[in-house]
Amino acid sequence: MLLTQLVQHLCPHANVDVIGPYGGEAEVDLGEETRIARPGRDGLAWFVLYAFLESLHLLRTNDYDAIIGGSALVTPVVGILGRLFGLPVVVNAYGLDLIYPHTLYQWMVKAFLPRCSHVFAISKASKKEALRRGVSPDRTSIVHPGLDFSEFQMVPDTRRIRQEHGLDGRLVLLSVGRLAKRKGIPEFVEHCLPAIVRRYPDAVYLVVGGNPTDSLSHKEDIRGRVQRTISELQLEEHVRLLGRVERDVLVDLYHACDVFVLPAIPVTGDMEGFGIVLTEAAAAGKPAVSTKMGGITDAVVDGKSGTLVEAEKWDNFSEAVLTLLADKWMRREMGQFGRERVETQLDWPIVAERYARAVYDVLNKTD
Repeated sequence: MLLTQLVQHLCPHANVDVIGPYGGEAEVDLGEETRIARPGRDGLAWFVLYAFLESLHLLRTNDYDAIIGGSALVTPVVGILGRLFGLPVVVNAYGLDLIYPHTLYQWMVKAFLPRCSHVFAISKASKKEALRRGVSPDRTSIVHPGLDFSEFQMVPDTRRIRQEHGLDGRLVLLSVGRLAKRKGIPEFVEHCLPAIVRRYPDAVYLVVGGNPTDSLSHKEDIRGRVQRTISELQLEEHVRLLGRVERDVLVDLYHACDVFVLPAIPVTGDMEGFGIVLTEAAAAGKPAVSTKMGGITDAVVDGKSGTLVEAEKWDNFSEAVLTLLADKWMRREMGQFGRERVETQLDWPIVAERYARAVYDVLNKTD
């Protein structure tokens, strides 16, 4: 979805042709001039082969200024194509696509990524990982991912939303995202929620997102772990596992919550490259409590749009949440700061223009 929106908002700045994976978000309008090619079947190996062959065809029949790799995963494909056709190669890097713990994959990244014309990392943490793999500092820039602020522009009637979802009169905590181990959801329920509930018996924790079904690296039944912890601690009245919800419902839940939480923990071979859900919560005017890990420190301005604590310091995490729940003024001030930051710095049209300028700079340097 992030790449789809990037392409969508790049269209006013450039003519873009896309080779995407099987399936895709058909509901997103990329405009009549944007050609989208997709393989006819699913599977990573098939996609890589298809992407290479289709790219060969497009590059032979069209005039392009640059090749953009959607992630470090396709670096060999775009790197070889760039060399064959004498074009600058730009690659977007996130996190897991850089550090995926497989010997052959890591060899591939270290062999091809440093040869790219430029790498755009989504956070300081992602840039650090790119540098560790041999990319030159002067060929690496940070461009934070954007979001569609228009989704959050109008503040809805939160009283109505709370009534519809049975949240009226309750303090609401919210987490959003696929239930990857690094999100720390079971640990938060076990180590923090009991203390929060003791202080605020009306508190309820909403968890949006289910177990990943299409991930190469996330296979654990995290939802099952959370359910067992809820049962063991008798927290059934205080936790709701909502699974995947429609986008309009999710936006409503962002607006309806009091505090957003992302209790990320260190996991070998995985990382939080940025944490777009944190900026989505900020767009709804909600403060976040999270940890000082990976790109989270780019997504949350500590002390201004939320509070960051050391990972796995659960007493500190609980206290940070309790402090915000106790202080409506602090929640409002942090929420307002975060919302203004997103609107003025991270709205997709602003980010896409920044990205386009950066690509133009790369082109000028390689002329």
